[in-house]
Amino acid sequence: MAGLCCITVALRLESCHRWCSPHRGRLRRNEVTSTIAAGTVPPRGFVPPCAADPERWTTHPDEGAKALCRSCPARWLCAREAWETPGAQGLWAGVEIPESGRGRDFALRKLRSLAEFGGMPVRPGYRSRRIAALASMLAS
Repeated sequence: MAGLCCITVALRLESCHRWCSPHRGRLRRNEVTSTIAAGTVPPRGFVPPCAADPERWTTHPDEGAKALCRSCPARWLCAREAWETPGAQGLWAGVEIPESGRGRDFALRKLRSLAEFGGMPVRPGYRSRRIAALASMLAS
């Protein structure tokens, strides 16, 4: 891990102060989060790689697609959108979301923590209210 910058290490969800010698023991999580969020705001007119080839991210995501997601400046926004979107599947923010089961729950929790870590607040209870509204709409 030597030689990696703090942002690269943080994208892998590891603590900066353990690996990055310039920041060793100096930055707390909130400071790292604000540094990452400020440095990863997508530029105006930015088109994420998943928009150019959506099939690559929805069918069977490969390691190359995951690497592109993990380095995308819109990753934190994508994580929040995936958590708030009922029925999200495929690769979102570098996390593969299965159709159902415990793996899906784990992936969604990971996406929520990614969004919060990147400075994108997740609305509490929003997902459950949205799913309930969708279910009632489909029932009528």
